[in-house]
Amino acid sequence: MGAGIAIPHGKSKSVTRSAVAIAELSNPVVWQSLDNNPVKYVFLLAIPEGGDVEHLKLLSELAGILMDDDVRLKLKQSKSAKDIQAIFKDRGNEI
Repeated sequence: MGAGIAIPHGKSKSVTRSAVAIAELSNPVVWQSLDNNPVKYVFLLAIPEGGDVEHLKLLSELAGILMDDDVRLKLKQSKSAKDIQAIFKDRGNEI
């Protein structure tokens, strides 16, 4: 995605229900992204096999939220998992 954020995503028959895992990396890593900036935040999407519509909807929704400069600023200022959850709840999303 860029801006220090990556959204790896995939589908698997081992996944029974869609989930998002969020990680803030202590040491940013080089990731193939549009801007070639090191990645500090990883939003991992795990989608059940056959969940094509849900996969695209969740990926699109998450990417749209994370393109917002205010959201990225709040993400950088967050101190806890609750802070990060609040960012999405404030926007009406329960990621």
